[in-house]
Amino acid sequence: MRKIKRLKMFLLVLLVAVFGIIFKLNTRYWNGEDKVNVVEQNSDGGVSVKVYDPKLEEIVTLIIPGETEISVSRNLGILRLKNVWQLSVNEKIGGKLLTQTVTKNFLFPVFLWKGSDGSTNVPFGDRLLIWIFEKRTKNLQKTEIDLGKSQFVRKLKL
Repeated sequence: MRKIKRLKMFLLVLLVAVFGIIFKLNTRYWNGEDKVNVVEQNSDGGVSVKVYDPKLEEIVTLIIPGETEISVSRNLGILRLKNVWQLSVNEKIGGKLLTQTVTKNFLFPVFLWKGSDGSTNVPFGDRLLIWIFEKRTKNLQKTEIDLGKSQFVRKLKL
């Protein structure tokens, strides 16, 4: 009876240790001190860049309208931002094209991406820590900036 209890306790400790090691090895970008930027393709075609700042404990979301015409990175022409995701799917390069295009046109240093279909290049450990940070952050510490309503992006007729 005591051996079974000891074995169960040992297996539980071993399981927690293995999970901790896997979790630590799977965390590359979130260190709890530096800002992390993630570009997200929204279902309406727009793009949002989320800036997670653990030092100030705030989240800033920059919303870029999907109708914004931009120069696509890798010299792939000029497209509306909402079409860049589909182009990256057609070129079989995933969200990398979206991150490079946002960095090129808006000068936001972005390496991580998340598609509207749930695909992402954010490792599991980072996703979990970012999710915990989002849940811990209060509404007063969340800022949303719509670039379509600001003077950063101008509305013009072609």
